[in-house]
Amino acid sequence: MQKIKVAEIFYSIHGEGRYMGVPSIFLRTFGCNFQCQGFGMPKGVLSTERETIDPEQYTDYKQLPLVHTGCDSYPSWDVRFKHLSPVLTTEEIAKKMLELLPYKQWRDEHLVITGGEPLLGWQRAYPELLNRCYNLKDVTFETNGTQEIFEDLETELIRWSDWLGGFD
Repeated sequence: MQKIKVAEIFYSIHGEGRYMGVPSIFLRTFGCNFQCQGFGMPKGVLSTERETIDPEQYTDYKQLPLVHTGCDSYPSWDVRFKHLSPVLTTEEIAKKMLELLPYKQWRDEHLVITGGEPLLGWQRAYPELLNRCYNLKDVTFETNGTQEIFEDLETELIRWSDWLGGFD
């Protein structure tokens, strides 16, 4: 059984893009190849705000403060916070996602796999995870575009898309 290091799993209304307003499950994975310290900063200046947060003061991802500059998902890639991200099997992840759904099954909800960079280290586990998400109709990978998609994930996404009637 495949495993994924999970920063957080939560249910929310998607707030941007094509799926804005759609009920969604967000699966945030741990790990990223970027730090994105320039967000919200003047040109040429890097944020150090996350560095002021002491990881030893926190035992749960939800307790962490938001940062106003730099990457707002810093705990999903900053190794100082990796103790807050458990390694879960695809079965455990699928079960947790179902528990968060209002009807305890996928209906019209959307799955957003995000990070950090979700294609960095967990690609081999995604086909197994998606096969556990019965009735799931839409999935988005929020990626920075730097990672090549592995053949087995690409094959699974094409198979899955064909079963649903193709990509939009």
